[in-house]
Amino acid sequence: MNKASNISFGDHSLLNSLIFEELWRDLPKTTPLRVLNLGSAGSATVNFFADYCESQKCNLFFPDLYSEPFLSGTQPDVSPSKLEALFCSMLNLKPGIALDVCLFWDFFYFLRRTYVEGFMMALRPFLKTSTKAYCIGSMNIDKMATFHYGISDTQNLTQSPRQMHNMPLFGHSMGDLRALLSPFAMSKVRLMTDGRSEFLLADKSVIKGFRDAPII
Repeated sequence: MNKASNISFGDHSLLNSLIFEELWRDLPKTTPLRVLNLGSAGSATVNFFADYCESQKCNLFFPDLYSEPFLSGTQPDVSPSKLEALFCSMLNLKPGIALDVCLFWDFFYFLRRTYVEGFMMALRPFLKTSTKAYCIGSMNIDKMATFHYGISDTQNLTQSPRQMHNMPLFGHSMGDLRALLSPFAMSKVRLMTDGRSEFLLADKSVIKGFRDAPII
């Protein structure tokens, strides 16, 4: 069993990822790269894309959904159509945009199941079969620490404690996520530090010999 390690670095730490670099393989080079990053962009992430996009045009989208008021509320029952419209407004993506990479980080663990479904309904029009995604979760929600994540390089993430006091977290089992995140499937799952896991997501149709990914 392999576990990633984190390295202290100034006011944040570096979190080594075993699968993050796979997001950046085989991406289109002749068209603009389109990346969705949930949350505000930290300086490390800005620097990463400044370097990455030197040789290729990039369209970067940073909707800060973590700052939306509904996260600190009870997330009352809302119809699927209203949730879809809510997240469409928050994402604020123009029709016709097809994303290459989605960085979800730990956002799904701040959402009730129905809200995850609403988010994915809003996102689906902007996905294509080659879209890849990345998220972080935990098998034990009671011990899950939340961080503001960023990118240092293709093998290391930055993490700094996220100040979200009294914000509820919602546990999602592996089976729940597999169902909720369709059309994505978990192509790779790796254990990280502190009981966290990282997930590499891809469309089911492009995963050769698709089957549910084991935790390694």
